[in-house]
Amino acid sequence: MIALSSCTHYYYTPSSPCVPLFKEKNEVRATGSIGTGDKTDTKTAQVAYSLTNHLAISANYMEARGGNFDSKNGARGNYKDISLGYFRPVRDRFVFEVFTGYGYSNQLHHYSEDESAQLSFQKYFIQPSFGLTTDFLDIAFTPTFSRLSFQHIESNVYSNSFESAALAQISDSRTSILFEPTLTMRAGWQFIKLQGQMGVSRNLTHKGLAFEKNQIHAGISFAFAERMLKKNKPTRRQPRLNE
Repeated sequence: MIALSSCTHYYYTPSSPCVPLFKEKNEVRATGSIGTGDKTDTKTAQVAYSLTNHLAISANYMEARGGNFDSKNGARGNYKDISLGYFRPVRDRFVFEVFTGYGYSNQLHHYSEDESAQLSFQKYFIQPSFGLTTDFLDIAFTPTFSRLSFQHIESNVYSNSFESAALAQISDSRTSILFEPTLTMRAGWQFIKLQGQMGVSRNLTHKGLAFEKNQIHAGISFAFAERMLKKNKPTRRQPRLNE
């Protein structure tokens, strides 16, 4: 994803990881959130579903904007991914899960009325999580590792030597290995919780690229599971023997 500071464009922003913390088959978690980095605003929608008592799938979509795109001095882009995961409850309140997936992004940058750049990248990632989950509180740590590869870089930047050099550096170092640990916290009720995430992104192979390093997300998460319905199902009054 992308971002824009007062004099520098960023060409990658870490996305919000989907951390469902499932315990059984036929669970659903849907989350909507907004995020911010150094100068980036993001909107994210996520959904995950447990296919069996140990297998799950998830999908993620994020939009990002930086600077003032309408005045030809900003950037915008989108990122989407899909993943397959394995989860396993540990005792009553803990869950271990790991998702592996594929993501893709397109982005457009404007530097002036006549200068712009278009980029796209693909990402393969492995996302383990270990978390505590209760009816009212969820806490999880997710250390994600990603392989990011830029597939398309096209620009006509001439007057801005700084941005031209940044794009040339990405073109020369198209593949990066990223380490992105994230802390997720949710608080509320069984079916709905407020969610907050704090994450950092570290480029392990090309530290000098114009990538954003921090991201904070806040939103609402909805959960549906058979065990929740059973807990909230009213019990019928049993008749007495002499009635």
